[in-house]
Amino acid sequence: MIGIQAERFIYLGGVLFLTSCATISTVPYDTLNASTQAVQAASGETYTRFLKLEHKQDVLSAAVTGIGAAPDIRLTTFDPLTEKNTTYRQELEKREAALDILADYAKLLAALAKTDEQADVDAAATQLTSSVQSFGQSLDATWLNNSNEKQVVALLGTFVSELGGLIADHEREVALKQIMLAAQPWIGRLTDLLRHDNAQLETATLDLLLLDAPVKKADGQGKSIVGQDRGLLADYNLLLQSAQGMDRLTLTREAADTIVEAREIKLALIAMNEALAKIPPAHQQILDSLNKKSGSLAALTELMAEAQHANNFYQSLDQ
Repeated sequence: MIGIQAERFIYLGGVLFLTSCATISTVPYDTLNASTQAVQAASGETYTRFLKLEHKQDVLSAAVTGIGAAPDIRLTTFDPLTEKNTTYRQELEKREAALDILADYAKLLAALAKTDEQADVDAAATQLTSSVQSFGQSLDATWLNNSNEKQVVALLGTFVSELGGLIADHEREVALKQIMLAAQPWIGRLTDLLRHDNAQLETATLDLLLLDAPVKKADGQGKSIVGQDRGLLADYNLLLQSAQGMDRLTLTREAADTIVEAREIKLALIAMNEALAKIPPAHQQILDSLNKKSGSLAALTELMAEAQHANNFYQSLDQ
């Protein structure tokens, strides 16, 4: 559904045009854009670190299982033989696609506010449409069966199909009002979904450390057997039981570093969610200021602070 409507907009993108109007303050739109890009960057870094932690748990578990016997790992590819019940890579791809939509939407608003150049607006609108298409393609039937997700997909599809008409043949201020009014519903729902998923990822991060649950495993002969899926700390403890001297010290340090890494991922997810929660009210206040309903942009200031906090978290780690 999203793909069809997005293609319709790509056609419209070639005929859109704007008329000039009185000067619009670009500061609110640039601030929203910069803050959204910061949240997107911090989120991508966090998701990458989570996947690395998940892979570490897979490989370490396979290696520990192989102590005193054949390693529980494919020696040709170094992939664990364990058939996990869940994997987070596809889930994180959906989240990243959703974040791309927010980021590209903010870029479109910034382009509309600052320029009369149709090419710049068309480029931003086309990029947003491409992100909506990618998001639609990342979804599976399970995700779409959820009523909240279905509503987001429907709202995005409608927005994209109508975007050409919202921009075309209008002064920039009018175009901004129309686009922001049409976008407010899906922005709220999309950020709510991201926050919900990030909260689940916090729990998954703890599971990677502490999990102790049954899991299906391949026996090497095309059959499945039931094994035990251990968390990282349980695997380190098993290794420590037979380690001595410097090996024991090295393992202890690695275990401590893993705990710190998991804690940092959890804190980053919390910071991301705090910033995501500020996007809808900040967007609404900018819209209200356009409609002369309010002159306050306090929510935008709060968003900027939370986005900087999320971004600075990683800058401090790199030092």
